[in-house]
Amino acid sequence: MGYVLGVSSGIFGAAQPEEKAQYISISQKAYYGMFKGVRFTQIDLESIAEFNYPQLKEEIERIKRLHIEFGFHGESAAFGGRENPIELDSAIGMEYRRAHERLIWSIKGAGELGAKYFLIHASESE
Repeated sequence: MGYVLGVSSGIFGAAQPEEKAQYISISQKAYYGMFKGVRFTQIDLESIAEFNYPQLKEEIERIKRLHIEFGFHGESAAFGGRENPIELDSAIGMEYRRAHERLIWSIKGAGELGAKYFLIHASESE
């Protein structure tokens, strides 16, 4: 069995100004690995709203025809400054339900696009 080498697409908030354009959509993040010499990219989600990008499914089909594979890293407080991080470990009912709804939405979106995996931090609370 061989290894699969890939890269993380990175996050918008940490990007240099000249690199920010690559973080606009899921499909642009998926293409990122091609420019780094690999065929696998971990797409770092900053918001589940990224799944609502127009023509996303068509763009992902083009990416798959190029034999690019991808997985997802779900929303994370570690990506910095998020107003509503997914706190799966919260004991507060409203936060717990909201976090799990966002998680389900994210997993569903990743699955519909054909992601190889979906990763999320189970606990980020202080």
